[in-house]
Amino acid sequence: CVLDATGMGKAIVEFMASLLGHVKAGMSYVLLGSMFLVSGISGSKVSDMATVAPALFPEMKRRGHKPKEMIALLATGAAMADTVPPGDNCRGAEAHRNVERRRGDVPLFLYI
Repeated sequence: CVLDATGMGKAIVEFMASLLGHVKAGMSYVLLGSMFLVSGISGSKVSDMATVAPALFPEMKRRGHKPKEMIALLATGAAMADTVPPGDNCRGAEAHRNVERRRGDVPLFLYI
C-alpha cells in the first residue's frame, strides 16, 4: 500500500493520537478517526485495515487493550468508514452537485 510505503499511514495515526490519545479510551477514538481519514484516501477496506493496524495495535496492546476488542473495533471502523465523509457519501455529494448544475444551480432541497 502506498500509505505504508510513504509512511503517510503512520503519520495519520500519530496525528490522531496527538489529538485524542490522552483522553479516556483515546486510542479507540484514534483507531476510528484514523480509519475515517485513511478510507478517504485508499478506498479499500482491506488497505485501510492493513495501514492502521500495524501502526496502532502495538501501542493499544501496551495500554492494555485486548486483542479481540482491537480487531472488533478495527472491523467495525472499516465498515463505518465508508458511510461517512470522506467515504462513499462524497460520491453522493458529487451527484447532488451535478443535479444542482442540471437544474440551473438551484439547491436540491428547494425541489423537495
